[in-house]
Amino acid sequence: EEGSFPMKRRRLTFVLIAMLIFPWGSSAQTTSEDEPSPARLPEVVVTGTRSTEEIRRIPANISVITAEEIRSSNAKTAADLLRREEGVVVRDLLGNGKTAQVDLRGFGETAGSNTLVLVDGRRVNEIDLSGTDWAQIPIEQIERIEVLRGPGSVLYGDNATAGVINIITKSPSGKLTAGGGVTLGSYDRYRVDAQAGGGYGRTAVSFYGSHEDSDGYRDNNDYRADDFGGKAVWDATDRIRLNLSGSYHEDSFGLPGALTQSEVNADRRQTVNPDDQGSTRDYFVKAGLDWDLRTLGQLLADLSYRDRSGDSKFPDAFFPFKNDFDTET
Repeated sequence: EEGSFPMKRRRLTFVLIAMLIFPWGSSAQTTSEDEPSPARLPEVVVTGTRSTEEIRRIPANISVITAEEIRSSNAKTAADLLRREEGVVVRDLLGNGKTAQVDLRGFGETAGSNTLVLVDGRRVNEIDLSGTDWAQIPIEQIERIEVLRGPGSVLYGDNATAGVINIITKSPSGKLTAGGGVTLGSYDRYRVDAQAGGGYGRTAVSFYGSHEDSDGYRDNNDYRADDFGGKAVWDATDRIRLNLSGSYHEDSFGLPGALTQSEVNADRRQTVNPDDQGSTRDYFVKAGLDWDLRTLGQLLADLSYRDRSGDSKFPDAFFPFKNDFDTET
């Protein structure tokens, strides 16, 4: 019929194009011998570790505040060092570090009981879940801070729902060192600190002390604190190290109380509780063993004792009372 040849030619062209795009037949088939073997990925084992490890080998979201970063910062407390870290919010209601709250991963008011804080592997969270007393961690003694984000309760126990903040303090060395400093600030704040250390043979020791005084921004916002501590290490052998550390912290502070919006507008520095006061005494001693077992691994053992006591006074003309609390861990 007229026009049938062009139609057949077009159909043939379509068939050739389809065969090129979607190959059929025996020429496009491969035998089982020609089929490539499936790709096999290497086995990945994810595990947590509490021993020293390279940060690139740790399967977790972790960041480290180094000693150089601490020296170059203008932070006055350990909590201030954490302000610039991603996912960390620091709230300090009184401005002196005593009531600072570090919120890791947005837990809000319950952040204190969901973030575990360690100092050289020792838990410093309060047993009543009230949070961490950041004022008793002298910033001059901090070597580095590790921020581990994500649940860590399996490895670290309770309080580690949001993550873990591990503070590593400076270790004494055989070289004789000594230093000190004076810090002055607004609202009659001053801080005096001194440290010294050295060693002989396989033994090294270090000591530190500080005193801080501030009137605070608000009325009845004063803060006084004294800190003393030390650390000693003894390398019994090339693979066995024994260490002993301890510290003493004592402070007193005012409790100015919360203000309403109208009181803030009138005078944000005023206090509604001019006689409310609080004080804290906290000390600990810790002994540890670090034994390198070579191919068998590493043995770490710690034994510590901590005593913490506090006193709060809220006098009232109609109903005076005194609230004392004493805790031991």
